Amino acid sequence: MDLREFVSATLLQIVQGVADSATEISALGGAVSPAFHPHSSAGLLGRLKSDASTPVYAVDFDVAVVASSTIGGEAGAKLQIATVLSIGAKGSGSEKDETTSRIKFSVPLSLPVDKASHEAGEERRKAIEQRAQEAVQPRNTGPQGWMGN
Repeated sequence: MDLREFVSATLLQIVQGVADSATEISALGGAVSPAFHPHSSAGLLGRLKSDASTPVYAVDFDVAVVASSTIGGEAGAKLQIATVLSIGAKGSGSEKDETTSRIKFSVPLSLPVDKASHEAGEERRKAIEQRAQEAVQPRNTGPQGWMGN
């Protein structure tokens, strides 16, 4: 598996796992990735700009990769995920140059948010905004205005 396939499959499986478990956990009274306002949380990067109630997490990768190039036979270079154990042997009439490196990187990931808690949060936000708007609107004390003119 090359690095691109590995990262893609990992992120897809994380999101699919969250989505797949949401229904069962909700039936049990829980919520997968509910909308919330954290005080502090490891891995939390921030919130989506388009939806402030949706958290964005960092998925950290620490991967050993092998860069290999073949001289003779099939030419080219490819980045592969390093394997701990490889069974079998393959013979060829070519020389292979391999370099193993370690790559660390993070990918921002927004998980699906529990719909019920998201909707409840939106209702609370709208109610707060409404109360704030009502508080700043000038009050009319009568037909002559607030000064009694």
